[in-house]
Amino acid sequence: MCNCNFVRNVFVSFSPSGAFVPSSRNILSSSGISSGSSRVVNNNVASFGLHMSTTVEDTATQVEEEDAFQPMRPPDKSLTWDNVAKQLSDTFGYSDEEIASYASSRSDRDSLLKLYRTMQECRGFENACNQNYMQGKIRGFMHLDNGQESIPGLVADSIKNGDKKYSYYREHTHALASGVD
Repeated sequence: MCNCNFVRNVFVSFSPSGAFVPSSRNILSSSGISSGSSRVVNNNVASFGLHMSTTVEDTATQVEEEDAFQPMRPPDKSLTWDNVAKQLSDTFGYSDEEIASYASSRSDRDSLLKLYRTMQECRGFENACNQNYMQGKIRGFMHLDNGQESIPGLVADSIKNGDKKYSYYREHTHALASGVD
């Protein structure tokens, strides 16, 4: 039932700092090892079942750390539509009519619903692919696109006839968003 040599050679030890410190006091003897057993040795927990023990930090400290969290790169507050429109005009030579068409489409309900439907379709397709992959119906490795549905949806909505589109290695949702059956 159990390979005793393997179990005898396996041990788990947690020091107070959370790192393993090998010493003679935290190595269990073979007599202390049995299926599902758990022993405490010098305040270190050695566990051979499916359960572990840990200490939880003070919740007040955790809340303070969460409140003090600063993202690596905070959002750029200067990225307003007025600044983007100015860049489109000055840098890229867009006309005022083109910029106005982009400004009005930002709140276009039909465009947003189309994007949402595309994202939902991509997510459903990815979930079906994952299910078939897990059942062994798809061979090889499957690079799923879950969590990135907005990219193919927005790209498909932004490109025009005549534009060239290159996808990366997760291309199946790009094809789906572009209308491939």
